[in-house]
Amino acid sequence: MLSKFIFLNLRVTPCLRVSLVKKLIYLRYFLPRKFLLNLLLRFSKFCRLVGISALLLCSSFIAKSQTDTANIVLQDASEEVHYELTPGTQFVHVRQFTIKEYKALKRPATITVSDNYDNLKRIDRVEYSINGRRQRHLTPEYAQRGDTNAAYSDKRICYFEVPFAKKGSQAKVKWTATIQDPRYHNRIDFLDDFFTEKKTISVAVPAWLDLDIEEHNLLSYDMELQKEVKDDEIIWTYSIRNAQSAKSVLDLTGNDLDLPYLLLVVKNVQ
Repeated sequence: MLSKFIFLNLRVTPCLRVSLVKKLIYLRYFLPRKFLLNLLLRFSKFCRLVGISALLLCSSFIAKSQTDTANIVLQDASEEVHYELTPGTQFVHVRQFTIKEYKALKRPATITVSDNYDNLKRIDRVEYSINGRRQRHLTPEYAQRGDTNAAYSDKRICYFEVPFAKKGSQAKVKWTATIQDPRYHNRIDFLDDFFTEKKTISVAVPAWLDLDIEEHNLLSYDMELQKEVKDDEIIWTYSIRNAQSAKSVLDLTGNDLDLPYLLLVVKNVQ
């Protein structure tokens, strides 16, 4: 009867490992060795099960928060592309300015935002704000891309987490990048990782640049195009509204060539 009472008492607090070990050492002289070993074995199995379950639960929560497409929406986004001559040369580089505004609709969440770069593309500046307050402690991570089968690849990724503390929280992310060769900046996608309420893409074409803008898969979307002549350049602005996430399209087609995008083809520098 005493052994049964002690066993039940130990099972009530399985997570207090230190306390449990002390009790087992104390009870070493009251319980048979075989029973004690069996008790330790059962407790060890229980801890492993609890640990694994907690790990799976946390992993599932983190994965859901980072791809919570039903909770996070892209309220407004803009991407500007400017072609500039490198001073003193005839070489052309591209300046890219991107702004994305997110909102958590239903619950708190944390998402990971990222941008790709390589030997020809440089991430100049990254910043973000939460509910209008700039976050000055931002420390982006820079890593090698691991989704390539090539023996060597210069593809890298810059990423960081953006937290939404509660329902209705908003975040604004800003990227500034420079591409050294315009031939390697030839595709701009309209869709994002989340549902997009509005996104604009502006391409400023200077008079000295011969550039073709090829449109792909735009007909089935709520799309608007505007042309503006400003100083010595023409600005083409595309606007898309209420667009589903890129993943939802890829789940249906399986081919990223079915996504809506622009192809920028540089022909000549005059």
